[in-house]
Amino acid sequence: MKKLLTHIGLNDFISLSIRKQSKPKSDDLIVDASRFTDYSVKKIYSGRIPDDFLERIDDLPNDVPWIFFDSEFTLDCLSKSRGHKAIEEFFSVRQLWDALELTRILFPDLTAYSIENIENVIEFPFEKKHTSSEKLIVIVLYLIEGLARVDLRKLSLLVKFTEHSRSPLKILFKKIAEHNKAGAPTAFQFPKVKIPLLPSNTIGDDSADSEPDSAQPVPEKAIHTVFEHGGLLNAHFDNYEERAQQVKLALAIAAAFNQSQFVLAEAGTGTGKSLAYLVPAIYWTSQNSHAGESVVISTHTKNLQEQLFYKDIPQLRKILPIPFYAVLLKGRGNYICMKKWKTICLDPAGHLTPTEREKVLPVIFWIDRTQTGDISECSGFQHEQNMSVWNKLASESAYCQAQKCNSSDECFVKKIRDAARKAQVTVVNHSLLFSDIISENAILGDYTNLIIDEAHHVEKTAQNYLGVGLSLWSVKNFVISLYERDQLESGVLLQLKQKLTGSRLSKGESTGYSSLLAEATMACTEFWIKTQELFTQLTIEATSGRSVDFEDTSVLKTRSRENKLRYDSKNAIWKNTKDELSAFFATSAQLDDALLKLIDRMKDWKSDIFEDGDTMKDMLILKRDELKKILETAQFLSDSNDIDYVYWYELPAKERSYDIRFYGVPLNVADILKARLYEKLNTCVFSSATLSVAGNFNYYKSRSGLMELDNVKQFSVGSPFDFNDQCRIFIPSFLPDPSSADFSDASSTLIEKIILENEKGTLALFTSYAMMNKCYRDMKRRLKNRSITLLMQGQDGSRSNVTQRFFDERTSVLFGTDSFWEGVDVPGESLEILIITKLPFEVPSDPLVAAKMERVTSMGGNSFFDYSVPEAVIKFRQGFGRLIRSRSDRGIVVILDNRVISKNYGRLFLNSLPAAAQTISSESMLLKKMSDFFTSYI
Repeated sequence: MKKLLTHIGLNDFISLSIRKQSKPKSDDLIVDASRFTDYSVKKIYSGRIPDDFLERIDDLPNDVPWIFFDSEFTLDCLSKSRGHKAIEEFFSVRQLWDALELTRILFPDLTAYSIENIENVIEFPFEKKHTSSEKLIVIVLYLIEGLARVDLRKLSLLVKFTEHSRSPLKILFKKIAEHNKAGAPTAFQFPKVKIPLLPSNTIGDDSADSEPDSAQPVPEKAIHTVFEHGGLLNAHFDNYEERAQQVKLALAIAAAFNQSQFVLAEAGTGTGKSLAYLVPAIYWTSQNSHAGESVVISTHTKNLQEQLFYKDIPQLRKILPIPFYAVLLKGRGNYICMKKWKTICLDPAGHLTPTEREKVLPVIFWIDRTQTGDISECSGFQHEQNMSVWNKLASESAYCQAQKCNSSDECFVKKIRDAARKAQVTVVNHSLLFSDIISENAILGDYTNLIIDEAHHVEKTAQNYLGVGLSLWSVKNFVISLYERDQLESGVLLQLKQKLTGSRLSKGESTGYSSLLAEATMACTEFWIKTQELFTQLTIEATSGRSVDFEDTSVLKTRSRENKLRYDSKNAIWKNTKDELSAFFATSAQLDDALLKLIDRMKDWKSDIFEDGDTMKDMLILKRDELKKILETAQFLSDSNDIDYVYWYELPAKERSYDIRFYGVPLNVADILKARLYEKLNTCVFSSATLSVAGNFNYYKSRSGLMELDNVKQFSVGSPFDFNDQCRIFIPSFLPDPSSADFSDASSTLIEKIILENEKGTLALFTSYAMMNKCYRDMKRRLKNRSITLLMQGQDGSRSNVTQRFFDERTSVLFGTDSFWEGVDVPGESLEILIITKLPFEVPSDPLVAAKMERVTSMGGNSFFDYSVPEAVIKFRQGFGRLIRSRSDRGIVVILDNRVISKNYGRLFLNSLPAAAQTISSESMLLKKMSDFFTSYI
């Protein structure tokens, strides 16, 4: 090891880490630095960042490398404390290494990347006396030792991918490769590592041994045997409690399978609805697999999808006395394309820029660990932040050649789709469910049984996927895949050009193809130029004479609702850009013609002209189809004359951007769902905690196309929780009306007092980004020196990170809007106060909302009472459901919007709650009642 460290220049280095001070009421940053030299460690400094920090470390040798954990964060903290320019000048003449970058590469699938988390991965006997910089030294040495054990093939790839990179890691990879050329282990395996194997996306096997002559119903006895006291679940879980609501739900769903029914199953929080529908579904499909019976289970959120597949289904696999085969299936774009990956590995510099090559380094190690090819496993890659790079790796229909592909045996998409067609239970999300409808079941195949969980999202998800959209970037994605010349050439046309160079074509034939390729390349370039001109002019037309609300980069980044504008065929935006639109269509026709010429010429090719000749031809055909879809969408959106659709455009979120986006979605999806989904189903279960409005299911049925069906049953089971005992609901009547200009300030003041008086985990739900941002800024200033952590959606990290921090820090406060009204599951003391700032009415000026309200009015209804109120009640109930998540939870809901008591429709909101609300007339009374409640159960 000593020899290796000397060879790579790390026998002497300085480690530095930064953390927040652990003392209460302090935001001070603690810097910790140590020096490693000749296998000994010397403390340099530990404490608050002093004013003379740079002077204290200035005498350290310039040629000694510095190692940080997250260089960007560390340099940012140092710069804020001691000035950006001074820090930049100091480290500009020193070599910096980022241990986080190397950790992401070598451990690409950790759940979190921090020094503390890595402590748990490497089995080193750390002690409390070890400082963070000392721990960082151990981690670095461990990573170097592990890297030295990597086989030469992978080391060669690391060297290849980092060529011409600015990262100091390229030197490390090169020197270790040189060091190991004498011989190295053939397998990548760190010693003493605690990283579990990545999971499979299949459970069980596809062999069916049930062969009765007719359909076998799910017996009630089987349901009772699973759920009753002393039953199968009870035998496996010590703390299991039989829930009458869960049994009732499971029996109703079993009856739905037995009698080929549709069921609206509303189940309160804590019912255990997942197991209640999984058990009868598994019994039904397992007993009737001989007849090809299977069930598709669709969820809205990733969290529920993973809970079902990685927790609930494996438990039932162990518990139930029947075999079954289950599959987790995601959309194609979630899986890596092995053909793309192999092509890139052969010539990284020819397909990716230096920066892109750095970003994909974690994939090199993940690709040999994964069983699924699902990029969400590869947290080191951070695909959501690197979508443009991921698009070059991801599977896509326009690129996929199925059986013709020379990587088809390794194709993750093919494997899991084949598995799904054999599975008895397939878990998907709503997006894939509706994508399958659009593709006429090309993804899921034929199925007759469907369970839709989180079913209150059905209408909106259907509209999103049954509608169309067009933007500069959607066209650019197509152009890039066909031909682009930016920092480097890329695309299908370039691949064909490279193939022709090494082909067996005669000189004359090669010249003919080269001419056609040049024509197609030029047409593609011209098409992209005219596309940019079109969207530039569209943006100018849309913003002319209008005050555009560009987003404030200091607050939550979102496209402002005010920047969504409805249009129709009478609108001037497309008419005033008719010249640019004509040029767009003209150049697209030229590109289409050029592609067609190439395709026709390639029809006479012999299979031995060059490898993958047929594949290249098929790819061009698919690209031509993709172009046609873009043109059809552009024509549809510019005509905008289908009265059953609503059209709108969204202005760019940033100044000097031409990212204007156009959308067209069907107003009424009910008929589409009936014709394209329900007609093929025998059984369909709609499950959610919020399907009814004040106990009535008609609103949901009408919006989801179920009103006219004969075989639809509906029922609701309450929660097993005692809400009257576990929570209090307070309505402060002393606050101004929500329409008042004083409401925001008064609410902010009251929220602050509630937080400071109680010091409990608090979630505040907003309906307005502006109000949330204002309250956040006010709170941040006023709570700066307090021990309470204040978090806000979009400001303090991703949704999952913010939620996890909120859970970990028990007295923290989280401000959220929109998506945080549901799906946030924070049990226990981390969430004891829920503040609902306003009733969650949709914005009436939103194009889709406005169109729906107009439709209700045109049909003789009242748009407010027949649409706005029911939608708000459903979301209100979802918001309320964030508080009590278990029998042991206790908490208070404070509803700041006094319309629930001052308006007639307010009773619909209050009647939807599982406990009675109390009106409070003064601030002092509110704070006292909150204090009394929390004191009563201490």
